[in-house]
Amino acid sequence: MIDLTPILHHAGPWLMVVFRLSGLFLLTPVLGSASIPRYVKALLVLGLSLAVYGSLIAPGTASAAHLDAVRFAELSIWVLLPLAAMELMIGYIIGYGVTLPIVGLQAGGEIVNQQMGLGIAGAYNPELDDQSGAVGQLLFLLGIAVFLMIGGHLQVMRVLLDSFGHVPVAGMTAMGSVVELLLGLLASMMDILIKVAAPVLTLLFLESVAMGFITRTVPQIQILSVGFAVRIMIAMAMLTVSMTAIITVGQEGIHEALREIKFLFAP
Repeated sequence: MIDLTPILHHAGPWLMVVFRLSGLFLLTPVLGSASIPRYVKALLVLGLSLAVYGSLIAPGTASAAHLDAVRFAELSIWVLLPLAAMELMIGYIIGYGVTLPIVGLQAGGEIVNQQMGLGIAGAYNPELDDQSGAVGQLLFLLGIAVFLMIGGHLQVMRVLLDSFGHVPVAGMTAMGSVVELLLGLLASMMDILIKVAAPVLTLLFLESVAMGFITRTVPQIQILSVGFAVRIMIAMAMLTVSMTAIITVGQEGIHEALREIKFLFAP
């Protein structure tokens, strides 16, 4: 009769690896995409966990000692549940952190979209499970393209794998540092939002002043019909001119988010 006891000893730490990887697939750009079927994500998580777990328990690695402590511990279901939730949270925080710069681009586009007068022309964005304007959708997809261009999906995976050696399984205790990280990334997201929207909003403000002056001096002009078209053309021209700068802002924001996340979870 085959003795499965040696394999069963690995069930606990392997499940922790599965849950930490699962958290990454909840919200990370591309990896957590709503367009990827759930069963495909589940198969990816299981396949990656089997590949990753073998490297984590290799003798001499920092993660091996952490996982051995879990492997030989007597764990009940009531102990495993909070541990699994903690591991899921770690993966989720990493994915959430790298998503914020892209959300900042999208939010800046939403503000521009609203000021252009296209707020009513929205479309459903399955990635955020929310309604999104045309400009917001464009900048969101641009952020995803930048994320892939700089290899963000590979860097996120590397941070997660390295985190096993620096953040022990069931050993996440620095919650204050996590809150500080998220607040810093939210502030960075607002900075990206302002950098994206400010040039267009400034130009639209000047257009509004000019149109008000024209209305006072030449009241015969149908300013509502003319001004709406002019407003859209000016905003689109400014977006086109500043597209390179927007890409640079998004790229720097994603790099900064990855650095901060790596500093906390895998220094």
